Amino acid sequence: MIISELVQYYEDESKRGNIPQRGWSAEKVSYEIRLNEDGELIGLQSIRLQEQRRGKLEDVPIKLNVPQHETRTSGIKPFFLCDKAEYLLGLNEDYGVAGPNEIQDESKKEKNKNKILREFEASKNLHLKILTHVDSTIAKAICRFFEKWNPDPKIVSKNVIIQQEWDGLSSGANIIFSLNGMQRAQNDSVISEAWNDWYQQKSSQDETVTGTCLITGKHSPIARIHPLIKGVKGAQSSGGALIAYNKGKQAFESYGKRDAQGYNAYVSEYAAFAYTTALNFLLSDVSHKKQLGDTTIVYWAKNENKLCQDIFSDFFDGDETRRMTDSKLNDILGKIQDGVPFDYQGVSIAYNNPFYILGLSPNAARISVRFFLKGAFGDFIKNFAEHEERLHIVKPSFVKELTIPLWKILRETANPNSKDKSASPLLAGAVLRSILSGQPYPVSLYQNILLRIRADSGEGKISYQRAAVIRAYMLKNKRRNIPMALDEQSTNVAYVLGRLFAELERIQQGANPDIQATIKDRYFNSACATPAYIFPVLEKLTQHHLRKLEKGRQIYHEKNLGVIMNLLQLDNNPLPKNLTLENQGIFILGYYQQKQKFYEKKNINKTVSEEEA
Repeated sequence: MIISELVQYYEDESKRGNIPQRGWSAEKVSYEIRLNEDGELIGLQSIRLQEQRRGKLEDVPIKLNVPQHETRTSGIKPFFLCDKAEYLLGLNEDYGVAGPNEIQDESKKEKNKNKILREFEASKNLHLKILTHVDSTIAKAICRFFEKWNPDPKIVSKNVIIQQEWDGLSSGANIIFSLNGMQRAQNDSVISEAWNDWYQQKSSQDETVTGTCLITGKHSPIARIHPLIKGVKGAQSSGGALIAYNKGKQAFESYGKRDAQGYNAYVSEYAAFAYTTALNFLLSDVSHKKQLGDTTIVYWAKNENKLCQDIFSDFFDGDETRRMTDSKLNDILGKIQDGVPFDYQGVSIAYNNPFYILGLSPNAARISVRFFLKGAFGDFIKNFAEHEERLHIVKPSFVKELTIPLWKILRETANPNSKDKSASPLLAGAVLRSILSGQPYPVSLYQNILLRIRADSGEGKISYQRAAVIRAYMLKNKRRNIPMALDEQSTNVAYVLGRLFAELERIQQGANPDIQATIKDRYFNSACATPAYIFPVLEKLTQHHLRKLEKGRQIYHEKNLGVIMNLLQLDNNPLPKNLTLENQGIFILGYYQQKQKFYEKKNINKTVSEEEA
């Protein structure tokens, strides 16, 4: 299903001219070899762009459509018109300026030199084979360049033009050809036609196994090795394979296909090219990609609409400049609840427009699929919006954000004192999948939040993010009707006990304004788990604290305690010895919402004096 949808996406985008045709690929290019009509090197220009990354300007390669780059292993395989300096110039970093303490291994140096010469010779033969009879000025210039150029690394390393860009060239950057810096070789129509003819002829001559493709259903040549996927965070820089078999591993072979690699999965060469090209295209575009832990998430719409990606991105990452505001949310929800088209930035978006979400993660030389979701775009947005609504909870006055992005939710499950604050990769994928599909949250999310509350201390112990996740879990998984703010009428024992603990803590803080560690630091975890054993101890401490208060405040707090205690109905229901994990979450919500009630803007002294009167 994943492969077939990607092939369809390739075909749709290919018709629009947004994606390379077969035989071509989008590659990162850093430099341009500038030739004159006689094939002489007159310049070597960096064509990288400067972008702000990690707080500073960096030179970033640009993406260009060039003749296809195939999988290159340890052997020698030249690429047409776009390749590394080793192939196009004979550059060998061993012959660069050595550091003062660098000792060159002469035998290794000579071996690398011979390899570089063979690589240049292979590139020369390829270009001459394709371009010799091409009637084009730039094609003739490239042929003359290869015929004249001396690839000896000793000579190349001393070339003044090359020395100026030595560091970039020796790092493995891709280079293209241009004529006087005005016309790039891959854009020449005559050269493009010559390449397409040569590529088709080569494909037809290659010894291939034919069979019925699992994707297209047509009898076609089957791909033995699939092109690599690039752009998955954490994967090898050269790329990883989505479909691959270890050669000679019988455990991965079937139907007698020994040493057959890709032949164990009958995907045609066309389908292999199409799905990898489509996936690489999506991964190279930030508007189609997000990062969640070690999972790279790719998403696209069937009927390509940029606003679909924009809306999904707004829900997903909570960026300050593009956050999903309440007005946006209400406007969208008002339409999608009825399953009808909805407007976004003045454009109508079909509710049933198919939408796809693919989660990928690195796995050595391969790419693993975390999840793949397919459905109506409106359903995904509706599920995400309902998730946002479940997270709504009363917040501290200093919190201005309207929603809690997913990465912040996951961060609450990690140790705040750890260098690596990322959540478990499995948890991240499971949470996102549950949100988008409208399924219950994974129990592990709730359990991890409780674990962090038990383990942490200070103000971050029960943050509004953690309280919001607990409320969302109770609403979705347990069907509990938990309000956003304090429910002063609730008689749920766990909830009332959480409120009571908050009141006892406030009394202690009023009696000891300079106290460093409150009862929350010493007793919260045990009070949440075994209230029958802890609250009698807290009651004795509270009587001591009350005696330290002035009369008016003492009466005020005693009255509040009485109101809360009456809700417990202790005459008929003694304090529970233990609270289940579910009730521990409700205890935490009672405590959190009662604390937020305390922070509401009001004059307590005025209230006390009125009560005294």
